[in-house]
Amino acid sequence: MDIPSYCLSLLAVFSCCMLYRSWGKQGARPYPLGPIRLPFLGSVHLLPQKYQEKGFAEWGNRYGSLVFAKLFQTPTIIINSWEVARDLMEKRSGNYSSRPRLILMVEMFGWQNALTTIPYNDRFKLIRKWIQTAFRTKEALERFEEIQRREVGVFLNNVLSTPDGWVSHLTRFSASIVMETTYGHQVTGNDDKFIGIGERAAKATAKAGSAGSMLVDFLPFMRLIPAWCPGGGFKTEAAAVKKLVRELYDAPYNMVRENMKTGTAKASFTSSLIEQLDREGQLTYEYEEMIKGAAATIYGAGTETTATVMNTFILAMVRNPGVYKKLQEEIDRVVGSERLPDLHDREALPYTECVIKETYRWRVPLPLGLPHNTITEDTYDGYYIPENTLVIPNIWAMSQEEDIYSKPTEFRPERFLDKTPLDPRNIIFGFGRRQCPGNELA
Repeated sequence: MDIPSYCLSLLAVFSCCMLYRSWGKQGARPYPLGPIRLPFLGSVHLLPQKYQEKGFAEWGNRYGSLVFAKLFQTPTIIINSWEVARDLMEKRSGNYSSRPRLILMVEMFGWQNALTTIPYNDRFKLIRKWIQTAFRTKEALERFEEIQRREVGVFLNNVLSTPDGWVSHLTRFSASIVMETTYGHQVTGNDDKFIGIGERAAKATAKAGSAGSMLVDFLPFMRLIPAWCPGGGFKTEAAAVKKLVRELYDAPYNMVRENMKTGTAKASFTSSLIEQLDREGQLTYEYEEMIKGAAATIYGAGTETTATVMNTFILAMVRNPGVYKKLQEEIDRVVGSERLPDLHDREALPYTECVIKETYRWRVPLPLGLPHNTITEDTYDGYYIPENTLVIPNIWAMSQEEDIYSKPTEFRPERFLDKTPLDPRNIIFGFGRRQCPGNELA
């Protein structure tokens, strides 16, 4: 059957209007260079399947520090250098500090009100203010030091008793500090109920958040596929994850509320906020959910990052015995053998500080950071960046820039002795208004 000529005319007019609308916004400004883009798919077919940070760095070598791609219909930029990250995510942070719509993580897994998933809005600003206020006061820092000092002793005793279990001891150590700081709960063993809840939620989220499941973020219509249909199995997994995330939100929060009723609650991020909002008459269901999300963010981010960095440190010391020897010599000289070093010794331990920085740089905890989103269109170096562009900071590539860190694949703490190279903590803790609000405790 022939298509009527007026239908073809309407289609031609519509196509011209869409092209004009797109051209009207972009004008003569080109997109940044990037891999080939196919209709509908964009550059999805070219995405690195393993070690994406290294694949994106190769794109950077080929196309430049700022790479443009399309993931289906989502415009995406990958930032592979600190210079571009500073120019866009620091100096223009007002436009680059939002988050994309995370259908899988937020709407299906249930990570609502987590600071890491909220777009840049008033709710984000309030939760960030809560966390900054809670962890940057003198009292909070002193309480943190006390908890850390005690848990270091517990960790070392556990390693001496059962050295083969050092990995689980590391997990317990990092979780214990964050759990007590956030909820006032002191962990007494590796089988702690609340640590178990956190581990189950984190593992289930990581397992179910596969590349195939995350397609729903780029193809929202997939939410409409029944779970029993081919391609809909991710919905069954998502429902199971949501129950575990809900348990992480509710169980420790309810424990704090119960302890506050009986007068046994310790001072913590959660108890302090409950007291404050209750006193102000604002402890509504909505605010309780925001407290739960904020606390879960602190627990999840703090536990995972600390354990990852400590694992990296142990690996570095095993592979670099010369560094370990110099580190031990400095600590013995400054601290002696009668006590453990603490935060008050930090300024007197310059080589130790260099080792800490190099540990962060050598194996960054989160190679691709967390995705940002542009709020409005922008122009950088003559290139057009559309509004609602997905922004991926390649933290790994920045940590390997030879112009900043010579011989970047080597573990060389000495590079920081003259304080010239960029402190890697300026990279790994995020950028601009999305910088980790708890980095004072790192």
